[in-house]
Amino acid sequence: MRNVDMPDALLGAMFFALGLIVLISAHGFQDLPGMPVGPGLFPKIVGASMAFFGAALAVQAWLAPKSIDNTLIPVAAEELPELEAVAPDNTDDRWLPPFTPSLLAAIVVTILVMPTLGFVITGVLLTAFLVWLGGGSIRTGVIFAIAATGLVYVSFVHGLRVPLPVGLLG
Repeated sequence: MRNVDMPDALLGAMFFALGLIVLISAHGFQDLPGMPVGPGLFPKIVGASMAFFGAALAVQAWLAPKSIDNTLIPVAAEELPELEAVAPDNTDDRWLPPFTPSLLAAIVVTILVMPTLGFVITGVLLTAFLVWLGGGSIRTGVIFAIAATGLVYVSFVHGLRVPLPVGLLG
């Protein structure tokens, strides 16, 4: 009998089937006249990805050998090496606000000010704030924010032809 990892095989098969359902359903969406990209594009990409990776998981579970022994071998306490207690490195003593409320507040502020400031300014401010909130430095946050916001802006405005609010820069 084949040694198959059944949970992974079943999960892969379920994702494959669900991906096919999404993909088939997305083909029924009506395209917009004169538009190269319709409302079914994103669901088609998601459905095809789910089907592909679900199939990959199922095939891998079927073909890959399952480990022979997953049990832990008990070890006597005297055979364990002596471990030193290591204190966490708390060299960064700056105060950070609570993450979740700050994230929600930043999203609300972004929604309110983006029509006035525009996507680029608001995107840079939001991204830099989120990097700082996550523990990064302000300098790193600003550099990353400029690069990420610029990439998103170019991708949407020039690549996908999706208009974004221009605000003060427009």
